[in-house]
Amino acid sequence: MTIKDLKTSLRYLGKNKTFTFINILGLFLGMFCVIVISLWINYEKEFDRFHDNYDQLYRVVNNWGDEKDVSCPGSLAGYLRNNYPEVVNATTYSVASNIKLSYTDESNWVRGGFADSTFFRMFSFPILYGDHNNIYPTPNSAVITQDMAEVFFGDENPMGKMMIIEYEDMEIEMEISGIIENVPENSSLQFDFLMSSAIAPEGYYIWTNNWPEVFVQLKENTPVSNFDGKITDLAKRHDPEAINTFELKQFRHEHLYSLGGGGLIRYVRIFGVIAFMVLLIACFNYINLSTARQSERQKDIGVKKVLGITKALIYKQSLFEVAVITLSALILAFLGVKLFLPFLNNLLNKNLVLELTPFISILSLSIIIFTVIVSGVYPAFYLGSLNPVCTLTGNSETGSDRKITLRKILVVCQFTFTIILIISLTGMYKQIQYIQNKDLGFRKEGIVIIPLQGNAQNQLPVIKDKLMENPNILNVTGSSFHPVLQEGETSFVNWKELPEKTKVSTKFNYVDYNYVNTFDIDIIEGRFFSDEYADHSSRVFVINEELKNSLGLTEPVGSRIALYGDQYGTVIGVMKNFHNETLYDRIREYTLMLGQSFNYLSINMRSQNVTKTLEFAEKELKNIEPSLLFSYQFLDEEIKNKYSRDMVAGKITSLFTILSLIISSLGLSGLVLFIVNRYLKEIGIRKVFGARVSDILINLNSEFIKWAILSLVIAVPVSIVILNEWLTDFTYKTDMSWWIFILTGIGTLFFIVSIVSVQCWKSASKNPVDILKYE
Repeated sequence: MTIKDLKTSLRYLGKNKTFTFINILGLFLGMFCVIVISLWINYEKEFDRFHDNYDQLYRVVNNWGDEKDVSCPGSLAGYLRNNYPEVVNATTYSVASNIKLSYTDESNWVRGGFADSTFFRMFSFPILYGDHNNIYPTPNSAVITQDMAEVFFGDENPMGKMMIIEYEDMEIEMEISGIIENVPENSSLQFDFLMSSAIAPEGYYIWTNNWPEVFVQLKENTPVSNFDGKITDLAKRHDPEAINTFELKQFRHEHLYSLGGGGLIRYVRIFGVIAFMVLLIACFNYINLSTARQSERQKDIGVKKVLGITKALIYKQSLFEVAVITLSALILAFLGVKLFLPFLNNLLNKNLVLELTPFISILSLSIIIFTVIVSGVYPAFYLGSLNPVCTLTGNSETGSDRKITLRKILVVCQFTFTIILIISLTGMYKQIQYIQNKDLGFRKEGIVIIPLQGNAQNQLPVIKDKLMENPNILNVTGSSFHPVLQEGETSFVNWKELPEKTKVSTKFNYVDYNYVNTFDIDIIEGRFFSDEYADHSSRVFVINEELKNSLGLTEPVGSRIALYGDQYGTVIGVMKNFHNETLYDRIREYTLMLGQSFNYLSINMRSQNVTKTLEFAEKELKNIEPSLLFSYQFLDEEIKNKYSRDMVAGKITSLFTILSLIISSLGLSGLVLFIVNRYLKEIGIRKVFGARVSDILINLNSEFIKWAILSLVIAVPVSIVILNEWLTDFTYKTDMSWWIFILTGIGTLFFIVSIVSVQCWKSASKNPVDILKYE
């Protein structure tokens, strides 16, 4: 390419400002979508790649028939390390949120837990201070992050200092033996401190109890499928009655893949396809707009060909024009992304960064090559193939059915891609609304959950009496674990009439007498715990319908069942099923027992004066436990946050659906312009013979409506496949109602008719004398 080629291209593009502006705008929007989605996909795929042993790390998965779990026996790590030569290292890891960490008078809520000494050899979290070879020199040693060191110690050296950890019924004094760099945000493992698992409770290491997560580092080139076969029955070797098995999952899949399949990888694939589709729509626009303007260049091309210009030079000049527009659009797209990145990060709740990296360089080059080839090849060959005799005599459009057919195909593809995005967006929105509005079987509005520590854990009756003095507080209850959303804490259930070798597990919780009243949970058989009975002095259970059905209890009230092996008690009631996990999972078996000490306080309060009510609760709780670290969370917000990934997906789809509509409208306008110019004389003749403007508009619209209907027929089944793939992650999901497709079809037709009518009105309203006076 030469300076002359550039000047020629700029001269032509400058003469056709509207054409140039629309093409650059269309490609700018398409490239904007591609860059944003590519940044997001790269951000998600880069998770955990900073670990040196990234490709050799695996998670041990605990299989329970049709369910998978990350909790394993703590003894499994040492057993794998000592008995299998393929294992370089194995470690345990267990963290929890809402742990109270204290130093002198300073206390904070943090995230942390247990790990053994091999953890920092397997995972590359840089150690700033401490012995790399012996990071836990004593059983009560602990490692904290740089941020935590600054929060608690400021400029003071934290090494060797003693801190207090309070979590549930544990209070542990630990010595700081190491400081690590802050855990990167693109790490699947997030924590503020890790203490030595040498002081973990006894249950941490029992083979029949599943508590920590277990990770393994295998030697390079170890066949994972063969190793899986060796560890499958380890649970049964240590407990003949065990029904669970073990397998490995690549740590590289930790962030993107769920244990049961699916996960974030679905969005990576779906949005990768969306990025491709949106850029393709923009490229199709360029082709349509270019061919719509080619009639104005035909005589110029004819003269050049008569003067001896070769096809190769015409191809080169045409592709160079595409390259200039593409490069201009790409520069604007990067500027647009840079400008709107703070808004996008807020919208997506991410920390995307646009910097000149090898990834951005490869992405830019790929976009340029793809756009120039897809957008420029057909217009270039179309111009180069024009017959100079036909172009100079004005007959170049004769016999152009093949070119018209290609344009029809391109517009049908545009309509199809846009309809797919609209239907997918509508389906996602419907599922998200279903999630937010579904009756979960318990009250979630107006419920505030407050973690308890210290003396407050054992003073629920006093707390309840004090809080109920406030007229804005309707009910108060306590629970040992999260009151409704259970992510762990399971036990096998024994029942004497249970078939041999049949295992039924249940999630469980310790609650107080006011639990069902606070959460409006229905008791459908028997009764709930009551201080009018001797429930506090006997072992009694309230189970849910799911556990009743799994055990096969025809008359559950009065039945004798046992948790923890042989600790039998009596079922006094059956509660109606409620969603004790997210809607991704089925309702699990659930058992309630009467407790005395509670880690969570749940308050049902009125919507008026919420701030003052919370201040009142904080004051009363601190009167009972002055060292209480007060925090709270609204239950409905917590449940909503469980689906943040899907809400982000809906926002991304909304944004790119709008952009694709804008791009499609540009392309449609270009094609209408081409058709109107081609049939301008015919329009004049029709008007001379008495045709009305409305008749001409109907005639022009009819062809586009046929294309839209064809696009709808193609898009509907594709959209159904995409939505079904997305909904696979949800056990409970909305129906894809017929009205989604009907409204999308009507909306598409209205969209097309509006654009076509606006474009055609000016030409159809012209005086036929002005159109035909030169004939």
